[in-house]
Amino acid sequence: MMNISLKKHYPSTDSSFFMDIRLSIEKGEFVSLRGPSGSGKTTLLRMIAGLEEPDSGCILNNGEIWYDSNKKQKMPTMKRNIGFVFQDYALFPNMTIYQNIAYGNKNKNKIDYWIQNFHLGGLENRRPDRLSGGQKQRAAIARAFASERELLLLDEPLSALDQNLRACLRTKIRDLCRLENHTVIMVSHDLADSYLLSSRVIGINNGNVEMNISPDKLFNTGDSSRKLSFNAEVLKIIESDVLIVLQLSIDNTAGEVVVTRSDADGLKVGDRIRISAKAFNPIITKLNHG
Repeated sequence: MMNISLKKHYPSTDSSFFMDIRLSIEKGEFVSLRGPSGSGKTTLLRMIAGLEEPDSGCILNNGEIWYDSNKKQKMPTMKRNIGFVFQDYALFPNMTIYQNIAYGNKNKNKIDYWIQNFHLGGLENRRPDRLSGGQKQRAAIARAFASERELLLLDEPLSALDQNLRACLRTKIRDLCRLENHTVIMVSHDLADSYLLSSRVIGINNGNVEMNISPDKLFNTGDSSRKLSFNAEVLKIIESDVLIVLQLSIDNTAGEVVVTRSDADGLKVGDRIRISAKAFNPIITKLNHG
């Protein structure tokens, strides 16, 4: 089990930001951290990894002290049994993808296994500057798994992937973590990632834990309801005698809705809007075949 109790103060010209985090994470758990940008999620991962130092507190992992301000103890990052996927991937630029993945594991069969699992076949001899963002992200995930660390810290690990590959790798990560009994702490803004991968979802806001629930309860929070709801940007407003057609960008996909004049009152091109509909009569079209 990992026990975390950390405090850190961030002074600024506008306002002060104070982190006060207390968490316990069981061995083999897959925990998602959710919350708005700037709430402290990535900072928490960096403090667990020893890349950033708290003002006070302690991190105790399976009885081993990783950090204790009272005892003035801090275990170096390299000695913590951690695999980390950073938002910027942090691949070694002077190494090929094969060498990056092999950095923490010299077993050729295992390296080949991770290359194939994360769809990197044919890219082994390329350096990071010759890869797309999605390829770099897959290489960073493969390197973290190949290191065979007990604890994985994943910071938006699937954000650069298209939806089909994201769904495929989501399943792969879930199955591998269960097989290897990894403990995982993942930062993600994606609801599907949190719901399908996690055994527990922790909400962080302004440096404090505000939610600690099972994934199923995500649909019972104050931010959700028994409605379909999505955000969109207004691209064009087409007027008729009675109704108005709004042409929209919805997650980078074009769509149209018909609304009344009263609903469209005050809207203009470029506005961001939220559209909600009762969920008991949806029209569903499958987008992928798998």
